[in-house]
Amino acid sequence: MQDYVSAQTYAMRAAGTRFGFAWTPKRPDSETSTQFATESGALVDRLAAAIHDSAATPAAACAVGCTASLAGASFNEGWKDFATWSPAALAIPTPAVTAVAGATAGPLTVRLELAGIARPDTQPVPVTLTTTSPQGVFAPTPDGPWTSALTLQIPAGSTDASFYYRDTAAGSPSIGASAPGRAGIEQTETIVAAAEPPTVPAPQPKPKPLPAVRVVKIAYTVEHARLSVALTTVDQRRLRVAHASLRFALRRNGRWYSAVSVRTSSKGVGVHTRATRPGCYSVKLVRVRAKGLTWNKLTPKNGFCVKTSARARSA
Repeated sequence: MQDYVSAQTYAMRAAGTRFGFAWTPKRPDSETSTQFATESGALVDRLAAAIHDSAATPAAACAVGCTASLAGASFNEGWKDFATWSPAALAIPTPAVTAVAGATAGPLTVRLELAGIARPDTQPVPVTLTTTSPQGVFAPTPDGPWTSALTLQIPAGSTDASFYYRDTAAGSPSIGASAPGRAGIEQTETIVAAAEPPTVPAPQPKPKPLPAVRVVKIAYTVEHARLSVALTTVDQRRLRVAHASLRFALRRNGRWYSAVSVRTSSKGVGVHTRATRPGCYSVKLVRVRAKGLTWNKLTPKNGFCVKTSARARSA
C-alpha cells in the first residue's frame, strides 16, 4: 500500500497544477473504528510524507517506497490528456422562443461554459449555428445578412455572442451550436403559423335608384256640400301612375283634420271626398308607394278655402 501511495503521489506531483485529488477515508463495515483509525492513519501518514518529500523533486515521493512490482502492471499516462475534470461546453442561456413564421426572433445568446458556469477562453472561439429546419436562417443582427449556417467569433476573454433566428415554416425546429474542442448544445424552438389576413368582402355594387314617382297636382272641388281632393301622380317621364297608394294628412285652418289613404285610378288620380265645413284646407303627403318606383318625398304647394256661399274652386 505504501508503494502504491508513493507512486500515485509521484504521478500527481508530476502533473503539477493540471491535476488534483480529494481524500475521504471511509470505514468498511467489517472493520472496527479502532482498526480503521490505525490503518487509515498509517496510510495518511505515508501519503503526507510522500507529498512532503516531493517538495524538492517529484522523484523524492517514491525514493523510499517505490520498490515493489506487480506482474503485468504498467504506468497509464492517459491522465495527461485532461486539463480539467469537466469538458468545456457551449450553452444557449436564453429561453426557447415561440415566434410567428417569417418573424425575427431574438436576440438569442450562445455562451462558453465550464462545469455549468460561464467561463471565457484565452483564445477566440468560433461557434457555428445550424438548424434542423430547411427554411430556418440566422443573422448576427436583426437586419441580416441571413444564412442557413452562421459562424460567430467569441473573442478571447468574452463568454457570450448574440444572434437572431427566422423561420418561415411552422413547427418545432432545433437550433444547434458547436465549436472545436467543446461539447455542443441544441435547443428546440416553436414556430407558429402566421394568422390568415382578414377576408375583406368585395364591395357590393350600389343599387340603381328606382325611377321616381311624384304627386304633381292637388286639386280641390266642392259639390253638394262635399269637398273632393284629387291627387295626380306621374313618373319621371311624366306618365300617369296607376294603382299608386297615397297617404296624407288633411288639415283645416292649419290644424290636423283627418288622416286619409287613397289609391290612384288607371288615369293616375286618387280622389278623397268628404262632407265639407267652412274653412281653409291643405294636404301634407306622408307616403306614396308605387311598384318599381320611389317617391321623391315632396308635397306640391296646395290649399283651398270653403265659405258657406262659395262655389267650387281648386288650387
